[in-house]
Amino acid sequence: MGATRGYREQPARPVGGGVLAAWPGRGSRPQPAAAADGARTVRGRWLLLAALLAGCAPPVPRLYLIAPPAATLPAVQADTVLEVPRLRIPDYLDTRDIQVRDAGSVLSASPTGRWASRLSDQLTDALVADLQPVHPELQVTRSTLGSSRRERLLVDLDILELSRDGNAVAQARWSLERPGRPDLMMQTRLSLRGDNASDAGVLETLRALMAQLAGRIRFPAG
Repeated sequence: MGATRGYREQPARPVGGGVLAAWPGRGSRPQPAAAADGARTVRGRWLLLAALLAGCAPPVPRLYLIAPPAATLPAVQADTVLEVPRLRIPDYLDTRDIQVRDAGSVLSASPTGRWASRLSDQLTDALVADLQPVHPELQVTRSTLGSSRRERLLVDLDILELSRDGNAVAQARWSLERPGRPDLMMQTRLSLRGDNASDAGVLETLRALMAQLAGRIRFPAG
């Protein structure tokens, strides 16, 4: 018989070894604990960023009213109504910005406060409140509501300037319309010193100007 063909013995391969075993992470998945830690880290970073942005946001401006509270105004019963329509002021001032003039020709708006409504509305309400005690014989209001006995006061502030250094100047003209009688027209110049470096100071300066104007508006008898 011929020689028997022999077989070579193959060396045993280690389980999980070889080339595949040498690749780290192949076929592996992140552990649940590690994934949760990563999510918490990302969420924490977003919360920190939101807190930083909130801290950098500017404060919400305060809203100011020039006229005194309605509860402090006297109750008046008069036959004749004095209507005071909205005052006319320079266009560049008739906004809700609290503005003062800095040195030179720069007009600066306050970043911390605003008027609750347009400045012309605020000044009209203040003037109406100041005129009432000066003219107790009249029912001073912004609207006549169809009253038959009505007089009408028109007021223009051609100049209204508040400076940062405390000066306040106004040039006012007014006319009184009376049924069956000639219109009465007059003008005056107002000036005073105030604290115009703060929003509250500007408020008090304008209140004082309107009180001064109300004291100048006088009507002849008859």
